[in-house]
Amino acid sequence: MVLVGTILATSVVSLAYAQTATTPAATTVVPMVKPADDTTVTPSKPVVSAASVQETVVMLPRQASGQTLSSTIVGAKVYGMSDEKIGDVNDLILSSDGSVVGVIVGVGGFLGMDEKKVAVTYASIVQTKDSKGARHLALHVTKEALKAAVAFEPAKQG
Repeated sequence: MVLVGTILATSVVSLAYAQTATTPAATTVVPMVKPADDTTVTPSKPVVSAASVQETVVMLPRQASGQTLSSTIVGAKVYGMSDEKIGDVNDLILSSDGSVVGVIVGVGGFLGMDEKKVAVTYASIVQTKDSKGARHLALHVTKEALKAAVAFEPAKQG
């Protein structure tokens, strides 16, 4: 009988201990690095904890007045001084703080073939609305001047 009581008491204590609330440690986001031999995947050093991500992410519920979506600029036609089409916006150059510092304009070519990419400062793009209210991007330069300009060379990523 003593043995049964001891087993029962031990079981109750074990169950009570198992139900004790514990605070889990903060989860750490660990990027996975694939080795060259493709045999195993091992985690690199922890970079960001879940707690710090939640503290630093700021959600934007809507576009504010005076802000422009990149999708309305990338792909847009660019017009010259005589209102002739001189190219298309291929990409934007962002600084480390996220501000737009440059616009890459594709000039010449046909269907993207032999197109020359030239970068201009974002401030040099004149943005207006056309008669239908659509965005109109212009540069105070001729198509010939852009074709003669030095081609843009992106930095090597690495």
